[in-house]
Amino acid sequence: PLVRSKELPETLLNESLTYVIAHEIGHCLGLMHNMSASASYPVDSLRSASFTAKYGTTPSIMDYARFNYVAQPGDRGVKLTPPDLGVYDEFVINWLYRPVYGVSTIWEEAKVLETWVDEMVSDPMLRYGRQQIAGRYDPTALEEDLGDDAMLASSYGIKNLKRVMPEIMNWTYEPNEGYMKAVRLYQNVVGQFDLYMGHVATNVAGIYHNPISVEQTDMKAVEYVPKDIQKKAVDFLNKELFTTPTWLMDDKLSERTGINTFNSIYRVQSSTLKQLLSSRTLDKMTDNELVNGAKAYTANDLFRDLKKSIWSDMQGGKKPDASQRSLQKTYVNALIGMLDKPKNSSGSLGSLGGYSLVAFDFPSEAPTIARGQLTDLRRDLTNAANASSGIYRSHYLNLKALIDAAFDVK
Repeated sequence: PLVRSKELPETLLNESLTYVIAHEIGHCLGLMHNMSASASYPVDSLRSASFTAKYGTTPSIMDYARFNYVAQPGDRGVKLTPPDLGVYDEFVINWLYRPVYGVSTIWEEAKVLETWVDEMVSDPMLRYGRQQIAGRYDPTALEEDLGDDAMLASSYGIKNLKRVMPEIMNWTYEPNEGYMKAVRLYQNVVGQFDLYMGHVATNVAGIYHNPISVEQTDMKAVEYVPKDIQKKAVDFLNKELFTTPTWLMDDKLSERTGINTFNSIYRVQSSTLKQLLSSRTLDKMTDNELVNGAKAYTANDLFRDLKKSIWSDMQGGKKPDASQRSLQKTYVNALIGMLDKPKNSSGSLGSLGGYSLVAFDFPSEAPTIARGQLTDLRRDLTNAANASSGIYRSHYLNLKALIDAAFDVK
């Protein structure tokens, strides 16, 4: 209720300013962004007044965990902002600046500092995760996310966005003014929804990165996200995104502001689907399968799960509406795009903290996988067109023609 006003309450504004200032001072003291910090909290702990009073939204103010989107209206007393100083911050500042007495050289001091780290190495709140710039591979080191389960945290976030949507016109009303504030608030709702979808999608072909020392023989520097979590992520996207989120559509809002809500939703759907159906994603899945065998979430698993929503019409579902048809065309074009420029996938998918994540010296399997999927899909589209009429038949025939052209079928 505190934030359901045209102006942010002064108490909350001051809390937010305190966080921003402390974050920037952290940089001045030599602290880098720590995007893994918030992933150490169980999601439901962020709904606890006692937990958040003590720990806030993250163990580090160097994380981007600016507000508690997990909290629900009935969670009385829950803190909505980061701590003044987190558990991680206190440890790092102590490690950097506390004088070490009783030593005569920097090497002796280094050994003492190493013992401090060794004593706390198992504490998840002290984990460090560098900000990912070139690409996002580790779902535990993301900006603006909360908690240890992106699907659960995002489901709470979506519940809150659904509470905002019907109030946009009321909360932004100003006498003798237009609807620009309503437009901006709607755009922010869609932008926040897009963030949640990105947090979830990064789990698919995701890679946990754990910088380790030679003493940490019980840990792996690189681990793929477990199969069940990747499947859970795709199932979540099927339900919340690829099945049209009609709650983001509001006829009155569109009539008064001119917002094209269909297009706003499609942009989120399209960008997420293109991320999933990319050479980079499929190559990571190929490597995962090589390393982990049946324990891996494979490209075949991904396509089988995506078809449950995007191609539900071919599995006994109703005919595709305009939104689903747009998604299907994006799906086909994404696969065709992998055929256009077959390339060696030599190199690496990126690095975190100086480590190469996954190095490939073999040709990319993405064109092969894409061609196989398109071949099967062309057959299904022919059958669907023969069983359809009107716009649906034209749609299926058009998609088949796109595949034929890509295959250069005469």
